[in-house]
Amino acid sequence: MKYFLFSFYFLLLFSFSSQAQILVMETGAVSINHTTTSVSLTNTFSDPVVIARPSSFNGPHEVAIRLDNVSGTGFDIHLDEPVGRDGPHTMETIHYVVIEKGRYTFGDGTMLEAGTVSSSNLSFQTVNLLQTYPSTPAIFTQVQTDDGPTNFLKTRQRNSTVSSFQVKLEREESLNSTSPAGSEEIGYFAISKGGGVLDGLTIEANSYSVDEVAATQFFSESFSPGLHMIASIATYNGGDPSGLRWTNLTATQVELFVDEDISNDSEEGHVFETVDYFAIDDNGGAGIFLPVALPVEIVLFDVTLTRDEKVRVEWTTKSEVNNDFFTIEKSMDSKSWEKLGVVDGAGNSTNEIHYEHFDPFPYPGISYYRLSQTDFDGTREIVGVKSVELEVSHPYPNPTNGLVNIDLMGTENVEINVYNTLGQEIVDNIEFDASENNLITLDLSGLENGMYWIKVGQFVSRVEKH
Repeated sequence: MKYFLFSFYFLLLFSFSSQAQILVMETGAVSINHTTTSVSLTNTFSDPVVIARPSSFNGPHEVAIRLDNVSGTGFDIHLDEPVGRDGPHTMETIHYVVIEKGRYTFGDGTMLEAGTVSSSNLSFQTVNLLQTYPSTPAIFTQVQTDDGPTNFLKTRQRNSTVSSFQVKLEREESLNSTSPAGSEEIGYFAISKGGGVLDGLTIEANSYSVDEVAATQFFSESFSPGLHMIASIATYNGGDPSGLRWTNLTATQVELFVDEDISNDSEEGHVFETVDYFAIDDNGGAGIFLPVALPVEIVLFDVTLTRDEKVRVEWTTKSEVNNDFFTIEKSMDSKSWEKLGVVDGAGNSTNEIHYEHFDPFPYPGISYYRLSQTDFDGTREIVGVKSVELEVSHPYPNPTNGLVNIDLMGTENVEINVYNTLGQEIVDNIEFDASENNLITLDLSGLENGMYWIKVGQFVSRVEKH
């Protein structure tokens, strides 16, 4: 079988100690039909994910792009038509991106990752991304295997966020109520939306709305005629099984449309869906650039309340590169932060290291804790934010004209103190009334109007008397 393969690759160096992970991404285009074609990769991967979609529109019958035998040196690819169609299909052009599994961050802040999940039915499942993005990334999915007898199998996506998305397997309309036979592996690729030039390599990732009528997207970046483009339907506004097709791909634009499956009926109209796309310039095959290695790989970050009502902030690193120190901050509203502590990092390490820090005086109610990491060069990265709730009642009403109630929430033998704004404890002119259900009433009628601090155990609240 004669086929045409246009390939471009570039290298990313991702270093941990003396070990270097290279050959991260490769792009290309292949002309295929219903006959299986083997694509040989220029690079050698360890655990690749292949995204090869959508198809061009040379033949009118719907197609699903099927992959098989994905390995470190290549993959097999062919086109499936729905059951009931004639089977053979004319040659179509498919652009592809091959990504080494993992997560990566570049010097300009661009983030990308690749991974896989398994599915054996037609239900949506949530996939948690390996990192949290500043805004919702462009996400692309595709079935990586052809392990079962199920024909015309593809993916649909929805509910993309900065940290997760949902994906499911989808069959042709006439069979979409019957789950596929066996389990298949779904691969995904996520990248920050935006565009620019990374060491001479032009990229662009974005989204726009498309229905069954071809819609033009003009690129914001300047590409050469040798660019490659992948795309996925990112929403599930219309329930009819659908794919995506492209026409008129040039250095300045692409036209995409939703190709609805009509194997069950002749209706092919479709509501508007959001489409994610990723375009990358081959730079004449000379696009080589290096990302910034993630300074710290965090495998655990958690915040818990101890029995003595302290808060434990703990985290575990799998590897560290040029890591100077960690900073722990806390907040009552997740907006205004105060420094809780600083913990020295390990500098450079490939061993798993566990850290923890305690807050002996958490806020009553919900407290937020933020962990960040700082390199020796001063570069700071926020690892994440966690919250914990301490069930301690605030004094009420507040402001008050005299009587203040405190629900001890089942706590026994707790000490209650009242202080003025100078920090002086007030022991006179206050009456305590203990009632049932751990409800304490303070009578502040004998005090002058103003601000006071009420300390219940180790927790302090400000109360205004007027």
